[in-house]
Amino acid sequence: MITNRQQSILNAIVEDYVDYGLPIGSKTVIERHQVNVSPATIRNEMKLLEDMGLIEKVHASSGRSPSIKGFRYYVDQLLENTSPRTEYNNQRLNKILADNNYNLSNALSVYANELSMSTKYTTLIMKPKQTKHLITDIHVFNTDAQLIIMVIVFESGNVEHLQLAVPEKISKNRLVQIANYI
Repeated sequence: MITNRQQSILNAIVEDYVDYGLPIGSKTVIERHQVNVSPATIRNEMKLLEDMGLIEKVHASSGRSPSIKGFRYYVDQLLENTSPRTEYNNQRLNKILADNNYNLSNALSVYANELSMSTKYTTLIMKPKQTKHLITDIHVFNTDAQLIIMVIVFESGNVEHLQLAVPEKISKNRLVQIANYI
């Protein structure tokens, strides 16, 4: 969709806008990003990026700032240029999930922290929104005299663990009945 030079200019505009919060002019692009073309060439490329809706100009003589479409394009290019998940990454993700007893919330928190540490970027990971909480399986276990653990597996693959205090120990048969009833 855009040329390599336009991509470099868009990257410079987005990165400077994020860092400084101000519209970016052609001279600033050259000074901060060591682009080896004239300011006029940068302005011409900026005009093309503006025509594509990737950047916008507030005033006739101002620099450009990224549009929502430009930010989206920038992020999409970052994601496209990252290496695909390798078998090691898949194993690592599965290990994180297993180490957190298949609790998706805990595993996502650990994974977000590791991703942030390795990329040096802020990481935000959100669980998929569950519009229907369809339960596919329930297991109930005694842990001691007055505590039981309930493991609920949802159709989405999410697993929730509940610790429930009970007034007295419940037999295994009764726990099976409870799980079947639910």
